[in-house]
Amino acid sequence: MDLGLKGRKAIVCAASKGLGKGCAMALGREGVDLVINARTKATLDAAAEEIRAATGAKVTAVACDITTPEGRAEVLAAAGPIDILINNAGGPPPGNFRDWSIEDWQKALNANMLTAIELIRLTVDGMIERKFGRIVNITSGAVKAPIPVLGLSNGARTGLTGFVAGVARETVRHNVTINGLLPGPFDTDRLRGNMKLQADKAGIPYETYAQQQAEKNPAGRFGTADEFGAACAFLCSAHAGFITGQNLLMDGGAFPARSEGRGRIVMRLSRTAGKPRIDRRRASASDDAGGHRDRREHQGRGAHRTAPQGGQVPAAAGGGVPAAVRRGGAAADSGADRAGQPASAVQPRDLMAGVQSAGAGGVEQPG
Repeated sequence: MDLGLKGRKAIVCAASKGLGKGCAMALGREGVDLVINARTKATLDAAAEEIRAATGAKVTAVACDITTPEGRAEVLAAAGPIDILINNAGGPPPGNFRDWSIEDWQKALNANMLTAIELIRLTVDGMIERKFGRIVNITSGAVKAPIPVLGLSNGARTGLTGFVAGVARETVRHNVTINGLLPGPFDTDRLRGNMKLQADKAGIPYETYAQQQAEKNPAGRFGTADEFGAACAFLCSAHAGFITGQNLLMDGGAFPARSEGRGRIVMRLSRTAGKPRIDRRRASASDDAGGHRDRREHQGRGAHRTAPQGGQVPAAAGGGVPAAVRRGGAAADSGADRAGQPASAVQPRDLMAGVQSAGAGGVEQPG
């Protein structure tokens, strides 16, 4: 499928590795001229050369801190008028909100909300004048289901999402769209590094721990940077002009299905006198074993659908309600195992705790 992007120009932030690099690679394959950014020059230059060799695209590498006015000015000067902007930045550390200062909040908001808004402000009017623009913000699955220890990221990324929801509906009439890509667990250097730490902590082989975590996702695996980049490229394509203000969650189907936590509610579709009805009851141990089967049953029988947290409406396609809906939601962020749980009991939510998705792909780390 020709995405209609040949000759377009793009800025891709935090593109030296992981998801940012996956997006740059996919756009390069479509004939887009690229300006890529990251802080570490050696890593960025290596990524630029790899993209050139693989795609034949023109790639300009600008090593700077995109969260500063000087860094943004340098990138924009190198790019000139652009058609595509991919916002991507490393996320703040996990922690307890009682320990965070105003300076901590300001740093998180600057990196994960205000930098993206400023880049949009500086580029969107030119896109409107040229009647073509595609802006994609790489945020996190935690936008749909926040995790307490990632409060800094939750606040900043949902703030960006809320801002975009309004602006995207003003620019779309000029063929300028703004959307979010929300990664769950993706197979990247940072995710692998985090799992290695957790495997060592649990005293089990890394390969065993990684396989356990992958199998807990409905897809039975982690995502790849290539498929994330392909989704990004489509949102940037000439065919996606009617898609705006949306947040595409890429987590293998993990949201809102969760099989951990006390007090969760199991919802089953049954029929009474030929009419479908939802049975709600407390979960039992057998529900965990039957989760995949129940999901298939719900999808095949057009089950009742429930709006996720925050009043967001689920995507129109992709099946019905999973068997287990954890009260209070859960997110696809990655990190440490929960206190008191054996390594084998760590859930996808736990895997992503503390290293939520962004720059390095599936985690909060700048490129």
